[in-house]
Amino acid sequence: MSPLLIETCCSTFEDAIASETAGIARIELNTALALGGLTASIPLLKKIKRETNLKVMAMLRPREGGMAYRASEFQIMEYDLEALIDAGADGIVFGILKEDGSIDRTRTEKLRVRLRNKEAVFHRGFDLTPEPELALEQLIQLEFTRVLTSGQQPSVLKGEDLLLRLKAQARERITILPGGGLRADNVLAFVRRTGFREVHFTPRKLRIDTSSSAKPEVSFGLPGYSHDEIFGDLDEQKLTDIIRQYNCEKFQ
Repeated sequence: MSPLLIETCCSTFEDAIASETAGIARIELNTALALGGLTASIPLLKKIKRETNLKVMAMLRPREGGMAYRASEFQIMEYDLEALIDAGADGIVFGILKEDGSIDRTRTEKLRVRLRNKEAVFHRGFDLTPEPELALEQLIQLEFTRVLTSGQQPSVLKGEDLLLRLKAQARERITILPGGGLRADNVLAFVRRTGFREVHFTPRKLRIDTSSSAKPEVSFGLPGYSHDEIFGDLDEQKLTDIIRQYNCEKFQ
């Protein structure tokens, strides 16, 4: 049985420590997970690299929403990319699309070249592309290391057919990294069914911040937004249990 590589999505130093303690070797570092993940702070990246042995894939995404960027936003991405590399990132997770959802090859290649020997990962912006098979070939030509995808569906469970087709198409020229909708109660069944040995999976537990409870009518976000509930800390125990269960099973 080949080993299972779980990549967790971390937004805090505590997430990173919990990942390493559970036996994780590689993380994706973001902030604003409720918005799909944005570029994390440089001091956080430096602290994680200084105090852990984790391999860190740093998200490069300047704002929420889609991935067709203004000239000023792309310039910020260029600045951030250099800062993330200088801070010790082992790879960069990014994606740039045109207005029609296709990959913006010119801008994507411009950033890819600046990564030099660092890993390049195309994020779930891939799931918005109208021709995924063509998009995959473009990423292979640009020498991307991995593509994170749910199979262009809300979850990998619904996108399983496309994920398997992409895996066959890739022929080990690029790694297909399933992510999106995986939970503690379905991740191992998914691995058994599909044969994937790398997954993007992060069990979480609710985290509450009561500092706004004295003035619940005051909100700094969209109408109805609550400051009490944070996206959630990584659940180290669930992650450890999944790894232990996988190591004890023989998938046949």
